[in-house]
Amino acid sequence: MSVIGRVAVALFVRNEQADIASWIAWHAAIGVQKFYIYDDHSDDETYAIIEVAARLFDIELEKTDRVGQPDFYWRQRDSYLSACRKASGREEWLAMLDGDEYINIMDAPSISAFVAPFQAFNAIALNWRIFGSSGRALQEKESPVAVFKAHSSIDFPDNSLVKSLIRPEQYSYDYRDPHRLIMQNETYADALGRRFEWKNSTKSPVWEGAVINHYVCRSMESYVRRIRRRIDADLRNSTAYWAHFDRNEHYSPTRDDFVAKADRHVAAIRSACLSLAIETFATTYAEMGSMAWHPKDGPLSEQAAPQSVAITKEGHFLEIDQFSRFVSLGSAPAARVQGLFDHQSSRMWLFRARFGVLLTDKFKIKDDPRFDYAYEFRVERATDGIYLRSPLTGLYLCAVPNSEENGGIYCNSPNALGWEKFELTSLDDDLNFMSRSVDDPNYASIFEFMTRYGTRIQPNDLILATASLPDRVQTLSFLKRLAPVEWIF
Repeated sequence: MSVIGRVAVALFVRNEQADIASWIAWHAAIGVQKFYIYDDHSDDETYAIIEVAARLFDIELEKTDRVGQPDFYWRQRDSYLSACRKASGREEWLAMLDGDEYINIMDAPSISAFVAPFQAFNAIALNWRIFGSSGRALQEKESPVAVFKAHSSIDFPDNSLVKSLIRPEQYSYDYRDPHRLIMQNETYADALGRRFEWKNSTKSPVWEGAVINHYVCRSMESYVRRIRRRIDADLRNSTAYWAHFDRNEHYSPTRDDFVAKADRHVAAIRSACLSLAIETFATTYAEMGSMAWHPKDGPLSEQAAPQSVAITKEGHFLEIDQFSRFVSLGSAPAARVQGLFDHQSSRMWLFRARFGVLLTDKFKIKDDPRFDYAYEFRVERATDGIYLRSPLTGLYLCAVPNSEENGGIYCNSPNALGWEKFELTSLDDDLNFMSRSVDDPNYASIFEFMTRYGTRIQPNDLILATASLPDRVQTLSFLKRLAPVEWIF
């Protein structure tokens, strides 16, 4: 017998490595308890990422049968029917979704709370809400629900399409399309609990209660990738799809509480993937006998732990502008740049972090030749602050007051004076590093770094090391052989 209030989702997916972790994290954040995922033989990291996520969430994962069923449309049908059979007698409700569709609950504290009033119905039709690109050209590291906030008007014709939440044991298995699922003794409701009239598989749009956020375009880069991976299935080599769906007439941010929960889940998946890389390396290369702490450094416990700090200037944090990606002075905690201060080597790395894991969105410091997600500086101490000097150019980081012409953060000053002085504030956060991080910039390769430190390496150490090593392409190529980490970098 199905468990009252238990909600599951079925996903048919192919080549969604950039966003699959965010999709799982979002639905876990709104309270989905079970995932039935059917991978249509992805040739990127999608399947491997889901395998790692299955360590953290209740996921049943399998591959579709592309030999037995060569047609994309019918493989999707077979996947959804399989999920319905599995869910019958176990889940009270089941939704069948694609990788660009996110259930968005408007007011209820969870999806279980949302479905609770629908006891008189055996299916709920949730309308699409088509989201555009929000003017983004490049693929973002953040979740679509956090990045893309502009969407179509409610009267945009495609919003009349729906995805359905159904009671799986009452499904008829008369499959016609992935939108309207034909039920036994059908009693469909809209998102407000009202009966309605169907027009084929469409209905008048309702955007109250809950909707399906449909991120058809995402960024321009995402769109091109989508065309490439589905040109043999249901898409064509044309910009017509983009022109039709890139709708940005209205602005509607998604609920902050769900976004924060989803971000925490994504951080956990990222950390698990990086941990898998460390574990795989240690297991594979343990026979080399070189996984010990280097003798000249002494016991690990004697090393001074690096300090997590906030860098401030006259009460303002360093932060990253969401669109330009330049570092500036501000006060938005979510955009804050922080530092890891290794007192022994007088080095500091600047980066962003969220829920204990370093972010890998690249940002820019004006007049610094680098463009990366972590920047190393030499620290020079002053009586009431510090100076940060670039190891590449020997120039100092400086904060030109916003009241001055061209105010902002630059790395172009030859002298350590007033504008170049910053203050440090110790942060009590959940960032984990081994006692000595990337303390030697002369490592020739990620292999050498991992050989030296072995399983003492934390996921954040691996991110910093990747930013510090000279050959990024070679480094990522090596790490990809250990675990699904390309999507992280």
